[in-house]
Amino acid sequence: DALERGLPDELGHQHFFGLVGELPVRIERRAGRQMRDDDVGQHVELLGFGRRDGHDVGVGEKFAVGVHDGVVKRARGRGDGAVFRDEVGDLHLARQIADKVLAPIVDQHEKEETYPEGVFATLGKAGLLSLPYPEEWGGGGQPYEVYLQVLEELAARWAAVAVAVSVHGLSCHPLMTFGSDEQRSRWLPDMLGGSTIGAYSLSEPQAGSDLNHMATRAVPKENGAYALSGQKIFITWGDQEMTENIVHLVLARLPDAPKGVKGISLFLVPKYLPREDGTPGQSNGVACAAIEHKMGLKASATCQMNFDDSIGWIVGEPGKGMAAMFTMMNTERVSVGIQGLGVGEAAYQAAAWYAKDRIQGR
Repeated sequence: DALERGLPDELGHQHFFGLVGELPVRIERRAGRQMRDDDVGQHVELLGFGRRDGHDVGVGEKFAVGVHDGVVKRARGRGDGAVFRDEVGDLHLARQIADKVLAPIVDQHEKEETYPEGVFATLGKAGLLSLPYPEEWGGGGQPYEVYLQVLEELAARWAAVAVAVSVHGLSCHPLMTFGSDEQRSRWLPDMLGGSTIGAYSLSEPQAGSDLNHMATRAVPKENGAYALSGQKIFITWGDQEMTENIVHLVLARLPDAPKGVKGISLFLVPKYLPREDGTPGQSNGVACAAIEHKMGLKASATCQMNFDDSIGWIVGEPGKGMAAMFTMMNTERVSVGIQGLGVGEAAYQAAAWYAKDRIQGR
């Protein structure tokens, strides 16, 4: 774990070379920052080479690092010299994935109206889906602002991917905020890890923004479950075969619910019912009736969904579905805005380069 200090580079950044465990590393310390005891890895970028825990480690993999008792250490939590996750590293990693994985295949998939298989799993394994959620549920424990900056990076390269990630987060948020501990422990680790994707089902053919006319029903069953029946429209991630399962967060009415928005509750409805061991089992009566044909974001499927006595579980309290929806929508408005910023930044940069390189006149 000893460090050897290198000379500053042309930007005044200091480089350190050494070992973290058995892994040789290069650490870049930004100019103006001192490498001191109990320092943390907010401004540290770490590149690894070789093997770690029996697995190959590629250049660019990020670790949380810092200094404690004069040596570099990796740890999971804060305090006592432990180092929390590197925010700069998350953004750098998001930019690498956007540039090297997403950008080269955008045109092909937008033309074919397909979402690239494996990309969602890559984002999950990289920890970019779980950034603002608590570590106890598989999250990264990062500020929401870091997640927003990651969305901006993704949107600048491929808006359809950023929208898909954002809507997935739209589904994770109410489950995290209003779900029971049992629901969180059962579903959130898989959702935040990218093996299960989330979809949010609100609008209906006869009830878009006017939710007073929502017709989807939820009938109580045994063991606290409900059977949901109805149709939802404009559902991002409504159906696909790239992940093991899909968790639909569905707004519906109980049989004795009052009229209007006060009678709306929120339910968790998986595409496949889980077996006793937690793996996806039999189909749950959730089917895609049609796919919308859009002007843009074509790589992200927008579906019409049918629920036919689909088994689900209530999230939060009965009649409190609108409260959950608005809590979620308040955060989603910010994430949609940051995606617009990313698209605008990419458009500006493309226009600036074009204007610079275009030959006009003599």
